Amino acid sequence: MVGGPCARKLARRSRSALIAALTVLLVQTLIVWNFSTLDSGEDGRDGGREKRDRVGTNKAEYPRSGVQKRHHQPIRPKQPDGYYSHRPKEKVRVDSNNENSVPKDFENIDNSNFGARSQTARPAPAKRKQELQERVHAQRTPPGGSHEAVRGARPPGGGLDHTRPGSAPTPRPQPHRHRSQQAKRTAPPATDIKYDQPPKCEITGKEAISALSRAKTKECRQQIAEVYCRHKEKQLMPEKVTRYCPLEGKANMNVHWEDDSMETVPAVPVRIAFVLVVHGRAARQVQRLFKAIYHTSHFYYLHVDQRSNYLHRQMATLASQYPNVRLTPWRMSTIWGGASLLSMYLQSMQDLLTMDDWPWDFFINLSAADYPIRFVCVCVCVFVCVCVDQTARPTFFARKFEASVNQEIINQLDGFLFGALPPSTPGLAAYWENMYDEADGVHSLSDSLLTHYHAFARLGLARAAGSLQGDPNDARCRYFAMGHPVSVHIYFLSDEFQGYLVKHHATNLATSKLETLETWLTPKKFFKFTNPPNSFSRLQLAEIGTDWDAKERIFRNFGNLMSPNDEPVGMQKWGKGPNVTVTVVWIDPTNVIAATYDILIDAGAEFTHYRPPLNLPLRPGMWAVRVLHHWTPVAETRFLITPLTHHKHLPIRHEDALKLHNGPAKNSYMEQSFHGLNPILNIPVHLGQVEAAEHNAGLTGPPLERWVDGLVSEVWAAADVCSATPSGCPVMQSCRETPWSSLGPDPKSQLGAPKANGRIR
Repeated sequence: MVGGPCARKLARRSRSALIAALTVLLVQTLIVWNFSTLDSGEDGRDGGREKRDRVGTNKAEYPRSGVQKRHHQPIRPKQPDGYYSHRPKEKVRVDSNNENSVPKDFENIDNSNFGARSQTARPAPAKRKQELQERVHAQRTPPGGSHEAVRGARPPGGGLDHTRPGSAPTPRPQPHRHRSQQAKRTAPPATDIKYDQPPKCEITGKEAISALSRAKTKECRQQIAEVYCRHKEKQLMPEKVTRYCPLEGKANMNVHWEDDSMETVPAVPVRIAFVLVVHGRAARQVQRLFKAIYHTSHFYYLHVDQRSNYLHRQMATLASQYPNVRLTPWRMSTIWGGASLLSMYLQSMQDLLTMDDWPWDFFINLSAADYPIRFVCVCVCVFVCVCVDQTARPTFFARKFEASVNQEIINQLDGFLFGALPPSTPGLAAYWENMYDEADGVHSLSDSLLTHYHAFARLGLARAAGSLQGDPNDARCRYFAMGHPVSVHIYFLSDEFQGYLVKHHATNLATSKLETLETWLTPKKFFKFTNPPNSFSRLQLAEIGTDWDAKERIFRNFGNLMSPNDEPVGMQKWGKGPNVTVTVVWIDPTNVIAATYDILIDAGAEFTHYRPPLNLPLRPGMWAVRVLHHWTPVAETRFLITPLTHHKHLPIRHEDALKLHNGPAKNSYMEQSFHGLNPILNIPVHLGQVEAAEHNAGLTGPPLERWVDGLVSEVWAAADVCSATPSGCPVMQSCRETPWSSLGPDPKSQLGAPKANGRIR
C-alpha cells in the first residue's frame, strides 16, 4: 500500500450497504453453523465427536500419498485374522497460528447458548449408527485401495509369514476396520418442518432446507425461513449498487453496477473500521499486518481470543500507542466456523455502531493470517480505501500467511506494496515467535517443556562459564541459575528453524548480582544414509516428532521436545520413483525393538507419516529409527525422549520418577514381541545398558539434572549467550545489539509514530 496520486474517485459513505452485507453474513453463517456438529443434543454431541474422531484418525493414519502400512507379527504362532490398526489421534495447538485447526480444549468450550434439539425428525442414535454402518459397508472402496495397516512381511529366516520381504502383499477384506469420512445426510422435505407461522414462500433450496432441519428452536427456524424468503423476493440486497469509482473489473458478477458515477470528490475522506480478530502467540505477525494497513483516518477494533492472554497483553500495549485503536472490553473463545465466531462479529459490529466518536463508513474484518495484496493510494493527499490497477477481479487481501511456515512471501508482498527494504536491514530474514512468557505463569507449561527450558538455561550457563579461556578461578562469567525461565521464543532465519531462545535469570558469582541472560539453543541433525550408500534413492528425509501438520507438512512441536508420555510420529519424505516397500524399525535406548512395520510407497508419494501405537511411558534416552529396503539398511535417524525433572510443575519425586522413567510394563511396547528380530537386524542387547537404564530411572535432584543435561546436550548445542541487563562478564554481548536475540532489532514489525502522511509504514 503506497501513497501516490491516482485518478480514482471516492466511494460514498453508506451504512445501508453494511447492514445488507451483515444480513448475508448472518444467513451464510447460520447455514454453516447448522451444518456443523458443534451443537448440543444427543445426535449433535455424539455425532460431532464421531465426525471429529473420523477426520482426525484418517488424517493421521492415511498419509497423503495413499500408502499402505502393515505391522509385522511377533515370532510366535500366527494371530487370528482381523488385526485392528490403532488409530493415531491428531494433536492440535491452540497457540498455533493455523486458524483452520480446532483448539485443543474444543471439548471444554461452553456452548450453553445452544438450546436442546428436538429429536422428532431424527432416528434413535442406535438406529442411525446402524444405518451409517450399512451405508459405509455398501460404499466401501475395494480392498486393494484401502490405506490401512495390514499384516507384516516375514524377514528372511524369521518364520513369520509367507510374504516375501519388501514385496507388496495383497490386502484381505477386513470388515469394520474403518468408517467413511462423512456419511451423507438427507434433509427432510420442507413440508415436514414445523413453524410457529408458515413461511411466506416455498422453500426449495437444499442448503436452506438442511439448515431448517438442523435448527434447534422454532425461533431459529422462523428466522431462517424469513431471511430465505426475503432473499428469494430480492428484498435482502439491492438489485443495483451505484458505482462511484470507475472500475476496470467487477468485484462481484452477481451484483449489477450502475454506470453513473459521482462527479465531485467529497470533502470527508472514506474511513474504514477494521476489526482484527486474532489468537495464538504470533504478536509480530499481527504488528506487521497492523503496520501495513494503519492510517490515522481509519479505526481499529481488536478482539483477542479469551485463551490468548500473551497476545492480549501485546495488543493492549499496541492500543495504548494510538488513539484510533481500541481493544474489545470483552473476549470470547471462538471456534472457526462456529456460532461463537458469528457472535463475536455481531457484538463487535454493535459496539462500532454505538461509538459516536468513530465516524466510520465501511467495515473490514481481518485475522492475523491476512495481508494486503493491493495498493492503497492518496487522491488530492485524501485517503482512499482502494486504487484498482488491474483488470481482474479486485481482491485486496489474501490469506493464509503464517510467518513460522513461510515469511519470504510476506517480504515479497511488502516489496511490491511499499518498495523493498535494503538487504542490510537488521532482522530482514529473521522471525521470532513467543512460546512462553513469565506473565503466563509456569502452570501454563507442560512438565516436558518446563524440563527442557530449564535444561536449555543450564546449557547456556555452562557455555558462559567457558567463555573466558584464562584463570579457572575467574568467576566473572560463572553463574548460578535462579528461578524459572523468563520467556521462550522460537527463532527462524530464511524460513528455516534455528532453535529456541530462552531468557532466564542467573546470579553472577563474581559480583553476586542478578542478571538476565538469553541463550540460543540450536538443534543437531541426526538423519543419515547408510555408508556405503544403498542403491535405493527415493528416501530424502526421515524425522520423528509430535504435532505433525499434514497440511503444512511440518511438526508443530518445533525441535520435537518429547518426554516419556508423548506419542511420537514417524515422517518420511520421498522423491519420485517406482512403487516400493520399505520397513521401518523403532529401537529404544536399551536396544529393545519397540515397533516395526512396512510402508508401501506410491510412485508419486511425497510424504508419509505414521504413529505406532506404543505402550507408554517410553523409556528415556536416545532412540533410533531405521529404514530398510529388502531388509537392507537405507537410512537412520535418532530422537530423544527426555526424562522429566518436574512432575506437576514441582521437582519430581523418587516414586514418580520410577513410574515415568522405567519404560512400559514388562518392557513391552506392543502386544507382539519383536525380540526375535534382534539377531536378524544385528541389534545386540547388552546387560549393562539395561542396568544403567534401571539405575537412572530412580534419579532425582542434581543427579537427575546432570543426566538430563547430558542427554539434551547430545541433541542441542548452546550456540550463543547474551545479556539483557548490565553484565559482570566482560565478554558478554548485549542482547539488544545481537541479531539473533528476541530483543534485537526487527524493523519489519516494530511500530512507531505516524508520519506526516498518516501512515506508519
